[in-house]
Amino acid sequence: GILYATNMGADVINLSLGWTRSMDTKYLNEAINYALSRNVVIVAAAGNNNNNANIFPCSHYDVICVGAASIDGGLADFSNYGGEVDLLAPG
Repeated sequence: GILYATNMGADVINLSLGWTRSMDTKYLNEAINYALSRNVVIVAAAGNNNNNANIFPCSHYDVICVGAASIDGGLADFSNYGGEVDLLAPG
């Protein structure tokens, strides 16, 4: 999907999914790097496990990682958190 979207001229790719480091493959990283090298913005979900585990592709350096905000603007109690989370959006 990442390769197809990039080749079709996408400007932004939203990835509302994630996988653990053990499932992060060379092929997935190559697809992400291919899109990024063509100036495609990639936005990915931080995850909904209420922990600070490294979830990919969110943990990829050039991917915008979005966690969930609660109604009061703080971190939602289910959202993942940690250094790779770039911003929060209503969740």
